Amino acid sequence: MVHLLKKMISSIIENIVNYSNNKNLNKSDIGQYWWKEFVSLCNIHNGNNFKLQKEIEYISLSNTVLKFNSNINVKDELEKLFEYWKKPTIFSDSMVFLENIKLPVIIVSNIDNNEIQEAVANNNISVDKIITSEDALFYKPNENIFKMAMEKNNLNANEIIHIGDSISNDIAGANKVNIKSIWLNRNDRQNKTNVIPGLIAKDFIEIIENIDKIIYDKD
Repeated sequence: MVHLLKKMISSIIENIVNYSNNKNLNKSDIGQYWWKEFVSLCNIHNGNNFKLQKEIEYISLSNTVLKFNSNINVKDELEKLFEYWKKPTIFSDSMVFLENIKLPVIIVSNIDNNEIQEAVANNNISVDKIITSEDALFYKPNENIFKMAMEKNNLNANEIIHIGDSISNDIAGANKVNIKSIWLNRNDRQNKTNVIPGLIAKDFIEIIENIDKIIYDKD
């Protein structure tokens, strides 16, 4: 689950602090720096310059460790994270959604092919197709990954609803190609961007109950 991923990332940050030669490091500063490095590298390594997300994660954490003068073993720390990518524990309402939704389901993910395929298999998830950044050579929110999803499935933008938990990646990317969007906002986060989702839902149960509103533009 998401809280387990956060716990794992917090553990890596804690180790950066514990094995740093600098004293009085701020964990929040480390986390923000690591995240900004990661996002920046995802934006750079698209198209002909594409790198797998595992490579980007390694570079971003290595840069962070160097920045904060720490001696952790980056490879060892990330192996635990990569294993989580392959064996995530999903929210129970996600399975309820997949079991009850009457529409084709396509996963559009920034996770590398090997990890997302293992994650789907390990959780016995059945979907119609998976499109990754590795397939498209572009990361969300770049419009090319969404365009590939449309082309591979012979769909137009007005025939698709994109559901995602990231305003900056999922909703912004869908909006670029005029795909209707639902922001899955489990923790009642504030939207501090100018990106507007078509619908906001706290979980997949709420999406099932209200999906007609966005399909048919009902009030």
